[in-house]
Amino acid sequence: MGERFYFVPCTIKPGGFSSERTFEVKNGCEGQLIGIASVEYLLDESRKPLADDVPGYGQEINGFVKCLLIKSDKERGVAMVELPSDDVVRVSETSLVNA
Repeated sequence: MGERFYFVPCTIKPGGFSSERTFEVKNGCEGQLIGIASVEYLLDESRKPLADDVPGYGQEINGFVKCLLIKSDKERGVAMVELPSDDVVRVSETSLVNA
């Protein structure tokens, strides 16, 4: 079985370094997960790579973070994915966007 990469919706804020951003993913009904990822794993709302200055200081944008599908439960409509921050979370299967 090959690796299956997708994107999931998230909000994106500036990170501590110019090459990283902080992202926040809705974690099913359990709340939210906040992580840090290199800009190479993030897309803006139009599904384009982030510009160097996006988002600006103190700003937050909607976007997508790349993830690896670990398991999908079509009956329950949920999927387990691994994020670039090495966190494994449960998300809505319908929120997955092909990479």
